[in-house]
Amino acid sequence: MQTLIGKPLNYSYNLISLITKFIESKKDVKKAYLACIQYPDQKYLPKILIGLDVVDDISGIILELQSHLNKNRHSLNEIEFTDAINSQFKDYFLKINPFYERC
Repeated sequence: MQTLIGKPLNYSYNLISLITKFIESKKDVKKAYLACIQYPDQKYLPKILIGLDVVDDISGIILELQSHLNKNRHSLNEIEFTDAINSQFKDYFLKINPFYERC
């Protein structure tokens, strides 16, 4: 079985707003994408997948973003972060419009 990825049917607009406000202050973030992911193992529910296109170190940005969401009392259990360009999901992210794009 393969991992399924697509457009999320339901997601928190508050989550997207929090992420957008955070990444606006990070000049290394070029784009951010939103998807829903379902792994083949049925015991896991679908998760929101945030794909980030960054100039430099994505791991530092993700750690800061997770901390930011925790401070704002947003659960990270249903969210996953990935490198949008250097991951198995690159083809999908490049087909959709980002929810954030630095000008």
